[in-house]
Amino acid sequence: MTDLVIFGSGGFAREVAAYAVDAGFTLRGFLDLSRTAWEEHGAPAPAWLGRPEDYQPAPGEVFALGMAEIAVRTELIARWFDDAGWPAATIIHPTATVMPGAEIGPGTVLGPRVHIGVNARPGPFTVMNYGCSFGHDGVSGRNNVFSSGVQLAGYVTLGANNFFGIAASVQPRLTLGDGNRIQAGVSVAANVSSGAFVFRKDQPKTAFLFAPQAATPTPSNEVTTP
Repeated sequence: MTDLVIFGSGGFAREVAAYAVDAGFTLRGFLDLSRTAWEEHGAPAPAWLGRPEDYQPAPGEVFALGMAEIAVRTELIARWFDDAGWPAATIIHPTATVMPGAEIGPGTVLGPRVHIGVNARPGPFTVMNYGCSFGHDGVSGRNNVFSSGVQLAGYVTLGANNFFGIAASVQPRLTLGDGNRIQAGVSVAANVSSGAFVFRKDQPKTAFLFAPQAATPTPSNEVTTP
């Protein structure tokens, strides 16, 4: 078994820990800003291992990100994986399916009942929570986060650092750029550039914005769906 250390100790970190244990990893513990943060999050044993900057990786250990916030993930990827060279765990739950010809990027987390289609190529540090599907012949950049139940049709192309809310979907052969946020339940039916907030017309914009972003997006980066 491979020893795993997880950045963060909140709710999603505990989800990742459960996926990893099911996949055969040995959970060593969690890195977080303080022991108090670990205790407040109610993380399970094993214990808090300290702050990342104070931690010395042991031989054979691998690391996974346990948060969904794109900005935080981007910073941690750059500092600890790109610059420091800490090895990234690729976690594939045993109920996930990866079809022939698909390529899974390093640092990826695939939760229960995720489906990766034929010849699909999700990029490094992709997160697909339970019940997601990545359609055949699709490709994505790195650090895209898919909440539960997100469905990508075939031949979809994604950039990097996109966040998809629960049960969002993307229709076939569309292209989305970088840094977009797709509201829960939205079906994306047109190409999207970069830096957009994609939401349904019947939902207030403030219902899906992530602090500390501005309360109202500028008109140039608003996209609505019917």
